[in-house]
Amino acid sequence: MFMMDNGMPLSGHPLAQRLSTAGDGTGTVNMNAAAPSTYYIRPETNQVYAICSLRLTIADTGTFDTTNFGATAGLAVGVFLHHTMGGRGMGNSVFNFHAGLTVLNNGLLIDAGWERIDPQAAVASTGAGDDWQTHEWDILGRLGCPIIIRRTAPDGTDNDPAIEFITGDNMAALASMYVTAYGFIL
Repeated sequence: MFMMDNGMPLSGHPLAQRLSTAGDGTGTVNMNAAAPSTYYIRPETNQVYAICSLRLTIADTGTFDTTNFGATAGLAVGVFLHHTMGGRGMGNSVFNFHAGLTVLNNGLLIDAGWERIDPQAAVASTGAGDDWQTHEWDILGRLGCPIIIRRTAPDGTDNDPAIEFITGDNMAALASMYVTAYGFIL
């Protein structure tokens, strides 16, 4: 349990949802698309999400090293994770999870690129040359509070907020890539 700024305990229904092209867990959730794509999570109208952590999982056939992204060649454009208000896209970013750095390879994922929320990284081999890596952003543990995403403002306007993951490159060579959000529906 954790406290909101008014000192009251925060509770609600548990939330574990993959970011998707539709924003509600439907649509495409595997981020290994051939074209640059946007995946996000946002609450339905009049809902509030408290996002406590995010987990990125990448699986690929072959060995991961610091110059690759997964087991494929490093990226040209990169991947971006941020909190948006007022629509999709980097122009609406209010919080950037990777401290403004462009993440192009595993080395940046593990060492420097995503340290703003102190991610916990794990890289493991599943045998036969298949590897996977996970990165966890413990938002609640690091910041002491979740990221609150409120779809409808007090005046009734739609803020169109989201946690958004943008792939700027062809990711089709990856076996799979997902981002899952964990928290509460308030």
